[in-house]
Amino acid sequence: MKVEAEGLANDDVKAFLRELQRVYREYFKRREHKTTNDLIILNNLAGSIRKLRWMLQEGGVKR
Repeated sequence: MKVEAEGLANDDVKAFLRELQRVYREYFKRREHKTTNDLIILNNLAGSIRKLRWMLQEGGVKR
């Protein structure tokens, strides 16, 4: 699947990936007790990050 075919430029996907990774790190570092909802959010963020990395690799773009 080409990233451009989905309507996003590779640079846009890279920027979005960096932002998702930043949010994931900040959320993961929170000191308070993690609820079930917190863990679901972290899992969803991780899944989105994996999918974006895969899209970039399939499109032949290096991170």
